Amino acid sequence: MRRLVLVLLLAACGGAQRPAPVDAAAPVAHDDPPPLPSDRALAADATFGDLVRAAVHQDDRRASDSDTACLLRASASGFVLEADLSVAVRGLADPANDLGVRVEASHGPVRVLTRLGSYGAASPMVAVALTTIAGASPRTGALLVQTQRGVYLLRTDVDGDVRLRTIETAVADVVSLDVASVFVTADANVPLIDFAHLLSALPDALEGRVAIAAMLPADAVAPDDASATQAPDTTLCPTGLPEIADDVAIGDLDTAALRGALPSLASAAQACVATSASGLGGLVRVAFRIDLTGHVQTACVRQDATGDATLRDCLVAGLQTLSFPAPTGGVVDVELPLRLTLEADAAHRQRPLCR
Repeated sequence: MRRLVLVLLLAACGGAQRPAPVDAAAPVAHDDPPPLPSDRALAADATFGDLVRAAVHQDDRRASDSDTACLLRASASGFVLEADLSVAVRGLADPANDLGVRVEASHGPVRVLTRLGSYGAASPMVAVALTTIAGASPRTGALLVQTQRGVYLLRTDVDGDVRLRTIETAVADVVSLDVASVFVTADANVPLIDFAHLLSALPDALEGRVAIAAMLPADAVAPDDASATQAPDTTLCPTGLPEIADDVAIGDLDTAALRGALPSLASAAQACVATSASGLGGLVRVAFRIDLTGHVQTACVRQDATGDATLRDCLVAGLQTLSFPAPTGGVVDVELPLRLTLEADAAHRQRPLCR
């Protein structure tokens, strides 16, 4: 069955302005630190285990939001967990101190769970993201594992080189990899001042692509990736809209009239981008069918460079509220590439360390 397809281009933008950069610096020791101002404050002698417990506590209290634009802040009195938190698994056990042994025994890829989906497949080593990170498609990542002896580097897509590295070598190696995201974890007893040193060594080019993570215990059963258990995503239609039935006439709609009805779609797209969970822009090609009354009969997403299911749902819902001039003679199919461009908000542009 033949169909009439009108292809137009619409640009939309959204999201908060990118914050001014902040300088990273090592903390300054203080003999008599002042009282800690909040549950996010950590003493100068705190450990990575203390940081994980603080993140889990804040997330449990639903006090996870932050727009400070960094993961950890170093100050004269210690540290502040500034991150926008997004703990992927509830009920995390306290971090352990055997990560080096586990890494050297695994030799394989690591799996990292985030609220936006899983990086990597089944693995005996599973990390849980604690902080917000922009979505990525495809999801490829690296995990830096800091111990008292040095740093290990694992990947989520292939077997890794599990030799022990210095902080400088580990950072140089991770920068050379073609991965979308970098996760950073440590043994529970690693001093936070050492962990801050690792964060400060990560270059500005990784801003927004770094998240703090915690390892699941060796005997823990990792939850299945949510995407593997959910019902099929009905918003996606890679092959296009369903065929028009033989007894349904194909109509015509003047292109100018169609364009005149699109500002409302631009507003809907901008609102969807501004609330996107992934903080990503990109090309989203939508398709929709206009019935004889000018209303959208069905809508779906043919192509999605953002990989953000929430964004797709929002766009499809927006399309289904549109009204157009009534077509002449029958239904009309429209295919529309939306170029969604945004500056990610502070939650997605976090620097590893700031002061």
